[in-house]
Amino acid sequence: MGNSSIFFGVVGVAMLSSCSCGTEPTVATEPVATVPESSENDRPNVLIVLWDTVRADRLSLYGYNKQTTPRLAEFAKEATVYERAWSPGMWTLPSHGSIFTGLPPTTHGALAGHLKLDEHHVTLAELLTDDGYDSFAFSSNVIASPMTDVLQGFETVYTTYPRGRGSKGRYVAASKQAAKRKIIADDASTEISPKFVGGSQDKWGKSVFKDAAPVLHKGLTDWLDERGGDAPWFAYLNMLEAHSPRIPSLGSRQKVMTEEEIALSLRTDASLFAENSYIVGGKTYTDAELAAISGVYDAALIDLDDATGDLLDDLGKRGLLENTVVVLLADHGESLGEHQRLEHRWAIHEPLLHVPFVIRYPKFFPAQRIDAPVSTIDLFATILDLAEVDVPDIAGIRSPSLVGRLPQGAVHAQLLDPWAAQLRSVRKAYPDIDYSPWLRTYETVVDGQEKFVLASDGAHALYDLSTGPGELHNLLEARADRAKVLEEQVTAWQKSLVPYDSTGMGGEQEISDEERAQLEALGYMEPEEEAP
Repeated sequence: MGNSSIFFGVVGVAMLSSCSCGTEPTVATEPVATVPESSENDRPNVLIVLWDTVRADRLSLYGYNKQTTPRLAEFAKEATVYERAWSPGMWTLPSHGSIFTGLPPTTHGALAGHLKLDEHHVTLAELLTDDGYDSFAFSSNVIASPMTDVLQGFETVYTTYPRGRGSKGRYVAASKQAAKRKIIADDASTEISPKFVGGSQDKWGKSVFKDAAPVLHKGLTDWLDERGGDAPWFAYLNMLEAHSPRIPSLGSRQKVMTEEEIALSLRTDASLFAENSYIVGGKTYTDAELAAISGVYDAALIDLDDATGDLLDDLGKRGLLENTVVVLLADHGESLGEHQRLEHRWAIHEPLLHVPFVIRYPKFFPAQRIDAPVSTIDLFATILDLAEVDVPDIAGIRSPSLVGRLPQGAVHAQLLDPWAAQLRSVRKAYPDIDYSPWLRTYETVVDGQEKFVLASDGAHALYDLSTGPGELHNLLEARADRAKVLEEQVTAWQKSLVPYDSTGMGGEQEISDEERAQLEALGYMEPEEEAP
């Protein structure tokens, strides 16, 4: 056994949330079974379903007042639901790097200025594959792909976009068609919308491959049918429906939006240039337009919920859920107008960090809701623990297993590289704006209900999360003594981290034209021809 926590065999009394959504939570007070002497083939399968760009508070599973995730809520009745899970980073690359290595961003170094998880890092996929697991990954996000080496260790890798480096292109055509079927003819809101009139070039050649969750379902089941043998398996799926540019189905829009809101959403410019212009103060949205953007996001969650529900139902019919650890989580969230922010950069507020985190494996994760801060970085050691694989003896790993224990202590997150170069076209359009707030880096800690934010330029903040959402009241002066304690806590944590080691990184990877197009379409890189 890797970590010894399963052998302790006791899950403590859970700290229950006041959320009344889903099923009534239960409290695990009896010892859970210890792991019996078993053969290689008795070890659990592992499925990680990652909903890219999904914030917890917009899921009905987490109490949202619109039914965005009813199927997940039904599935989670037999799962442990972490009410207060935080991402270690606020965008895809650093958060994935932490989930797959157990290292905080400071240590693994995969950031905007270095689009690569260096090969010398040891990943979850490498550890499981080396210990007898068959492994499979299917990603819709170019950042979570072989381009960045985030998927190193997976034996079989598919991507939805053309010519993915180191991946197979078997499902590219199907992915494009899956997304194209959702396009509404009158939509003018995004760079890939038929009626869009902005400056983006080659609209259909870019991110129309992103809304392919049902295709990921087929890819996984095809692989399961074709792989042969009876070794345990590890699969990772990245579903990108909630990431902009968002094109949710009309049926999902109708479930959460009025006809008037739908009409407004189709003509509201939600392109990357427009949203970045809003962030820096160069453009305004009306309250109704922000509500329309928000409604489109909710509709995208329904698409995700339906696709994931179909997948889990299929696995259940195949008899595969009984011995499979199913994890559903997000890499980060999304701003929807809070603090004059859209997208998922430039800040470290709750909409970006508070993410869904659900583990279904009844043998060791009973049906309960846990209201204690936890980081998704803990998934690394947790999966190794369940798979009976030792956590490697690597300096800098900050991932305790969640098996047989409640989360304890403070949770940290970082924004180390704001990718301010992404604002190049906006800065050209609005040269008189002070852009220094978007150059900040942040370190933050959540300790109980208090959240302290340490900003690189001294714009620190202290929030009491128990007073409600929004982080609207900075208590830095009102609770000066407590702020000082938390600042010292963050500083001590920073100093304790193992710094990034570039040894053996082998230089930057070249980016293909297809990968560049995907990066541009998803807002990670400025297009060659700048927006007006």
